[in-house]
Amino acid sequence: MAASSSFCYSDTITGSTNNAAANGLTWSMDNVLPPEAGLSVNGMLYRYVLEKEAEANAEVSIRNENNLGEGYIIEQTDNWDGLPGSTMNKILNFGNIPREAIGDGSITVEGDATISDPTVVYNYRFDPCYEPLSSPDCPGYDNALYDWLLENGLLNGEIDPDDPFYDEYVQMTLNRETEVEEEEDQEEVQEEEEEDDETEVALFAADEAIKLADGAAQQAMLDALTNVPNFDSYYTQQIEGGVYEETLQLQDTNIPDNRRALRNLATQQLHRDLVRSQYDRTQQTTEN
Repeated sequence: MAASSSFCYSDTITGSTNNAAANGLTWSMDNVLPPEAGLSVNGMLYRYVLEKEAEANAEVSIRNENNLGEGYIIEQTDNWDGLPGSTMNKILNFGNIPREAIGDGSITVEGDATISDPTVVYNYRFDPCYEPLSSPDCPGYDNALYDWLLENGLLNGEIDPDDPFYDEYVQMTLNRETEVEEEEDQEEVQEEEEEDDETEVALFAADEAIKLADGAAQQAMLDALTNVPNFDSYYTQQIEGGVYEETLQLQDTNIPDNRRALRNLATQQLHRDLVRSQYDRTQQTTEN
């Protein structure tokens, strides 16, 4: 069921039902429409798929019985004579029909055809304050409550315990009293907690003041503040050590020349001489 979820009690609520034909081609409106007082139906949307031959004759009717009289309060017939099967979608708008007048609904097929995938949705509206006693926020609630109390003799001390409105009124009154008592209890607990906190702070402050007024206590506090840990035990520790003698000895003090290095140097020098001679020759040729 789809309906507006936000409203004030002076507004009219509109909505749409679920698919009334979801479980078959007949349905009870008690299972389709909401039970609110003052509800009326002002429209209907339906859809179905018809399977038939083009030359066959067929009619499909969507109806709701009339609970307040004979015949049907809602009736729509689609004539499919000479037409091939297809899908039908249609929206109907009509005046507000009171909920109590709308009886059970159905879809019927006459002729050589079958239907599938039916959908029937009703549009409705209702005033949540149609019955003012529905909520204390409804306009006229006070007058309606007074009239009800007067009619039931409650203003004269006579009570009918079997009256459902009396039960609701008593329950509502008890709920209000319970809410007030719970709020008062919460306030008392909060006040007690605040008083306990203030008392603890005051006692602590008084205790500290007494300590400061006591000379011996003051001296003890100063001694505690000026107490420095003794680190002498860490400073006086000795690490065992000694003399480490040299153990590396050279077997021969004569280090021979590296002949490979000498050969490399000679080769490099020869290379430089060749490059230089080539350069000098190039210079002489250029000058000539």
